[in-house]
Parts: sequence; structure tokens; C-alpha cells
Amino acid sequence: MTKFVTKKNYLIKRAYRSKFVENVKYYITRYGFENKYYSSNYISSAGTTGQRQSLDVYGFRLWKNFIKYFSGILMILDLEVKNSLQRVERELYTLKRNSIVLTSQILIQHLTEEVTVQSAIVKEKLPSELNAKKNRIQALSLFKEYSYLGADKIMTMRNNLDAISKAIQDLIESKITKNDIDKVGPFRQQAAAVGNMKRNALERLEKIESYLEELQSRLKEKQDYSKTLLETSIPRAEELKKYINRLKTKSTLYKRCKAERAGLKAESGVLQRTVTILDEQVLKHTIYRSS
Repeated sequence: MTKFVTKKNYLIKRAYRSKFVENVKYYITRYGFENKYYSSNYISSAGTTGQRQSLDVYGFRLWKNFIKYFSGILMILDLEVKNSLQRVERELYTLKRNSIVLTSQILIQHLTEEVTVQSAIVKEKLPSELNAKKNRIQALSLFKEYSYLGADKIMTMRNNLDAISKAIQDLIESKITKNDIDKVGPFRQQAAAVGNMKRNALERLEKIESYLEELQSRLKEKQDYSKTLLETSIPRAEELKKYINRLKTKSTLYKRCKAERAGLKAESGVLQRTVTILDEQVLKHTIYRSS
């Protein structure tokens, strides 16, 4: 019976150790925690008791690192949730303050306005920015492919650019002379001006929205601060009565001390005058005796 129990305990310990090894291998391959003491090769080749003890120690360190990693992720998620909750509370507060009766039509109108703004941003602003980024990347890649440019190469490239620009100008002039006057030119200019106005309006709208969110957050903070001040600084009736009584006692004590000070000051003046008179009499007496 005892042999059966010891055999059973041995098998349980062995299964537990193999499960622990599998877990450690999984977290090493999943999250990239690599060390010579708890790498997958070392875990698979752990045979002796010392190796198993070192495996347990460094496996525990691995588990601590794993917990730190996921605690950081949870903190970031918590901050994001708090920020979104604050934003929703600010929006709810603004809606309550403006006393807007939410109906389906008002919500649909707000959603349509937001959809139009976002669609304008996606269709007009973002493609131009993407094209600018692509052109920049292309220019940088071309610049990377070139070898060191000397003064001669730079001069030849400038001459080629001048020749190409001159050829383009000649082609434009010849086209204008053939087609007489380009009638679509003014309309193209107007379309370009309207597009620039739209882009500028979208940029200003984004700046105003960010500034409005910042002002709303500041207003919310100041309102919370004022609420805390109002809750803490307003005294109760009993406290106010005690404070008034304390002030009355202090004022009576001050008046008494002031009267005593005035009396002592008058008495000191009289005593000083008597001292001067006595000094004069003593001086006269000494002069009289000496004569």
C-alpha cells in the first residue's frame, strides 16, 4: 500500500513538472523571453536534480517577467478606458448643460454632419498627404540608390534639368499657339482654388476641435475644483457662531490690552517728567551747597 502511494505521488510530481515545463516553453516561444538557463533546449535536457532546481528558480523569474509585462499592458488599457470614459462624460455634461432634447432627428443630423466631415477628410485630405509621403519616400529611395555625387555630376544634372524644363516650356507654348486660348484654364484655376479652400477649412476644423476639447477639459477641471472648494470652505451655522464668539472675546481682550497700554504709557510719561524735575532740583541743591 505504501509503495502504491509513493508511486502515485511520484507520478503526480512528474506530471506537474512536465506541465510546468510545457507552460514555460509556451511563454518563451510566445513572448520571446530567452536566457541560457531557461531556454527551450535547457528545459528539454533538464535531467539532474540541480538542473531541475535551477529550472524552478529561473522559471519563477520568467513568470515574474511575464506578470510585469502583462501588468504594463493592463495599465495602458486602463488609462485608455479612463480617457474614453472622461471624454464621454464631458460630452454628456455638455449635452445636459445645453439642455438639448435628444431625438432621432437630432442624432441623425449630428451623425450626417460628422460623416460628411470625415468623408471629406478621407477623400480629399488623406490622399494628398499619402501622395506627398509616397513622393518623399520615392525621392529618398532614389537618393539612397545614388552613389557619391561630385561637383561634375551635380553640374551635369543641373544642365539636364534646365534642358528638360526648357523643352517643357517650348511644348506648352506650342500647344497654346496651336489651340489659340485654353478656355478651360480659368475653370481649372477656380477648381484648384476651391480645393485649396476646402483643405484649409478642414485643417482649421481639426485645430478648432482639438482646441475645443482642451478648453472643455480645462472647464471640467475648474468646475470640479470649484465644487471641492464649495464643499469644503462653506462653514456651518454652529461653526460660524463659534467663530463670531471667538472674535468677540478676542476683540474685548484687544480693547482691554489697548486701554492698559494707554494707561501705562501715560504713567510712564508722568514718571519721566517727575524724574527730570527731581534731577533739576538735585542739580540746584548741589550748586547752592557748593556756593
